[in-house]
Amino acid sequence: MEKFTIVITHYNQMQYIETAIKSVLNQKYNNIELIISDDCSKDFNKKIIESIIEKYNKKNFKYKILRNKQNLGTVKHLNRVLDEVSGEFILFSAADDKLYDSNVITNFVKEFSDSSKSIITSQCLLYDNALKVKFSDYVDVNKALERNKKSSKQMYKDMCLSCLYGAGGTAYRKSVFDKYGKFNENYKYVEDWSYWVHVLRNGEKIYFSDFTTLVHRDGGISHSEYLSDKVSKHVIGYYKDILEIYKYEIFPYFSYFTTREKYEVLKGFNHKIWYYNQLTNNKKEYREYIKIF
Repeated sequence: MEKFTIVITHYNQMQYIETAIKSVLNQKYNNIELIISDDCSKDFNKKIIESIIEKYNKKNFKYKILRNKQNLGTVKHLNRVLDEVSGEFILFSAADDKLYDSNVITNFVKEFSDSSKSIITSQCLLYDNALKVKFSDYVDVNKALERNKKSSKQMYKDMCLSCLYGAGGTAYRKSVFDKYGKFNENYKYVEDWSYWVHVLRNGEKIYFSDFTTLVHRDGGISHSEYLSDKVSKHVIGYYKDILEIYKYEIFPYFSYFTTREKYEVLKGFNHKIWYYNQLTNNKKEYREYIKIF
């Protein structure tokens, strides 16, 4: 039975982490490694984490608790954790989310029995902060299943329109990172979209399977749809990464696209420029981005 590693990344979310840990330790699959890694939070308490694991770890899953000495940001943090992973398969999750049910890892392992599949993605559900009220499904299932039939190049073009899948609903063979490298550290916060356009462009496919993996608290830097007077540096950094992904991962490969496809990509890019400008009010930087074309 192959080992499956589940990584829970934590940053100032101790009030939620028991729910996340419990959802992992309740998995029916028997060969799981749990890694909990903190990115230099103010509130992280290793003793509390250990007590939670002791309470729920009925199957005696192996686990590690890691802590960064300084805040690295999402991308470098995940790359550091990758060095600690011993499982053949990996799922990254956040401390404020939880796995949907006890069959999640069993479902992934079943999909990975097809040796041609190295990246499997699935449904994520968006809930309120209390995980009581469901807002929406993240993935359009019918479109995702149709996308499975496409080539990696066409998947790449689709992915350039927007980040189509949820990071917490996506699992990898560890060998993917040997083949394509780790997450791109030119970006600080956006590990998923930057990596997916990279591997798709290089011939790897991402397969959607119709099961639910994650219940996600709708918030955080990737869901900052409303402007406020106080915008954190993390939110600004996140949207800066998005624009940089367009600049370095999409626009240099525009020869792949039809005129209509270019138009659709540029619509999304222009919206992100506008939003970033509202966050920062940096006219000079705004002019630099719109000069790309």
